Amino acid sequence: MKQSEKRVNTADKATQVAVDFLKRYYSYTRPIRATKSDHIWVVEVDVGYFLEKIAKVHVDQDSASIIEYYIPKAEELPAVKT
Repeated sequence: MKQSEKRVNTADKATQVAVDFLKRYYSYTRPIRATKSDHIWVVEVDVGYFLEKIAKVHVDQDSASIIEYYIPKAEELPAVKT
């Protein structure tokens, strides 16, 4: 694969890389937004089936690799009122 084929030039492509990664672990994924800072895309995806649970995935623009990610733990989510 050529280097230019790996390059993440658009928010849609960054989102697809992040969603493909998250679908390995979560059956529900709803993309929220993708923003770029320098050469890193930060993609926010809701992975909470019943409650909103926003994962943040950092995607390298040049290699399309996942640099880091953050998924909130259950205790970090807002309490549900019953």
